[in-house]
Amino acid sequence: MTESDESVFDDDVDYDLWRDRLARAVDNADTSIATRALLGLTMNEADPQEMFEYLVRVALDHKDWQVSALAITCLGHTARIYRVLDADLVLPALRRLRLRTAPGYPFEFAARVENALDDIEGYTGAHPSSRDWWALTLVFTWRDLRHRRLRSVWYRLLGAFRRPPRAART
Repeated sequence: MTESDESVFDDDVDYDLWRDRLARAVDNADTSIATRALLGLTMNEADPQEMFEYLVRVALDHKDWQVSALAITCLGHTARIYRVLDADLVLPALRRLRLRTAPGYPFEFAARVENALDDIEGYTGAHPSSRDWWALTLVFTWRDLRHRRLRSVWYRLLGAFRRPPRAART
């Protein structure tokens, strides 16, 4: 552990200064530094509302797709840690992010959004009765059905519940 790492854990450190340093590090061009700083902010932020706003901004606007994808995961972590959710802010952002693709990883954002939603549902009590939750579910299903292999699996599953053809019925 270096001297700069030890200062982060010192009780005399100004929290606002520490948070500003990590926020600047998230904007760093080095993905490794940016992701570590984002996780540090997520796990130590005292105000969940401020963290939700920051994470949504990073997820939507960051130039590095890996940092944006981690911000989606951190949305779920923040909901898990504080057991609250700003649904008006987070769910529409997740709906937009679900449709994004990453270079070489077409379903990376979709998988991250689904994991974040699992955390949100499990730890905040958000459930499928909300309109936004159903809208997200429909977007997930439609996007997955557009993928050929998943669509064929879906049709096979549906085939098990179809009525037999008229000629076969007695």
